[in-house]
Amino acid sequence: MAKKKDKGPGCLMYLFFMAVLASLVTYIFISNTFSFKTMLSYGPSQYFANILHFHKDYYCQSKSTQKIYKEILSPESLAQKDKNMVITTLQPGKRFKLKGYRTKEYVTWVAVKVADGSDVIYGYLMVPDKIDIPTVWATFNRLQETFLDSPPEPFSNKYFSEIPSKSIEQYRNNLLGALKTKLGQTVKLKKTTQPAEMQKIKDSKDFRIIDDISSDTVVYYCPKSEYEKAEALYDAYLGSGFDTHYVQVAHAYDPGKDGAFKQGIFLRIVDTWYFKVFIGLVLFCIIRRMCKGPKSSPSDNDTEQSPSTSKPKNANGSASIDLATKMRVKNLKDQFRKAFGCQIRVYTTPSTKRQVKDDIQLGDLRDVKGPLQALTIAPSATVDQVEQRFGELGIGIQVMNADGKTLAPNDAKLKDL
Repeated sequence: MAKKKDKGPGCLMYLFFMAVLASLVTYIFISNTFSFKTMLSYGPSQYFANILHFHKDYYCQSKSTQKIYKEILSPESLAQKDKNMVITTLQPGKRFKLKGYRTKEYVTWVAVKVADGSDVIYGYLMVPDKIDIPTVWATFNRLQETFLDSPPEPFSNKYFSEIPSKSIEQYRNNLLGALKTKLGQTVKLKKTTQPAEMQKIKDSKDFRIIDDISSDTVVYYCPKSEYEKAEALYDAYLGSGFDTHYVQVAHAYDPGKDGAFKQGIFLRIVDTWYFKVFIGLVLFCIIRRMCKGPKSSPSDNDTEQSPSTSKPKNANGSASIDLATKMRVKNLKDQFRKAFGCQIRVYTTPSTKRQVKDDIQLGDLRDVKGPLQALTIAPSATVDQVEQRFGELGIGIQVMNADGKTLAPNDAKLKDL
């Protein structure tokens, strides 16, 4: 008899693969949900489209001359060739960052980001065709690169193509070399490869390590007084200013001559994790409140009871009157009238015949300690018996006739009123 194959390891690998895939899909979804910068740059329609598409940004290279418009235009507006709607023109070979897309019936509008000098441009280019742009499938490419150690296949069409990650990394390395040269010209940049010297610099009060360009084997550092200059240069080259270099439509760009890219303070705030966490907490509280629904009444001693919460009559006709320290006088009157068809007056104390206002809480009237409990009253109980039972709880009442104008006799039964 043939032995059964052991499917344990393969099954575990499949489950692990699916778990990682689900994690990445969740990450992409959350990233798009909290990408408020997309909403400010392209509008709410593109923002929600990116969430629906599980969008991932791509660096791409144009294969033809393409105009970048301020917004998605109607066919009539395109036919008018309004030059005011054209922000810039993308020449063949120029790079751009794909920030999303919107598919119409016969054309595709691609949300792009480019730079012209130190100015960053957000706009749309129109592709006169329906093209396939990877969305959630990009997650599989990431898994392929992670587990199979092979670069994913870049997507391409006759209008533009994705730039391979190796090319982007090579550009970063070249830009890092230019940054180090610029740092050497601007600050007193030094480096060391000796672990003892690294620790000495780390503990020094006069120098500070530039972590962004250092590694475990090489440490770059400068005087503390010049550290802010070093940070600003890094940001201009490899920080938020990297795209200004990489997707530049101008022939040449030098942040020293043309000026460094400076993002508006509002965009900087909405793009920080502090702001995103704050919005996330607000949304969590709102959703939690919606899921919980309206607050239900806790114990009788803690909340005010409404007349509609009075318990139904028992089989023998008895009715239960709910009582609570925070219950208002009006609610007690309504309960009693609903249960027995007659009204009551409520007084400041059992021995005082001064009526209280309807908005007073029962707990403010009582001079008796202990919790308030529901009273079960039979319709055969006399008026005197009912008033005494309330008096034992520290609540003074008098039962009225059905007309609500005269007091009921003490020996009258509730069912006869």
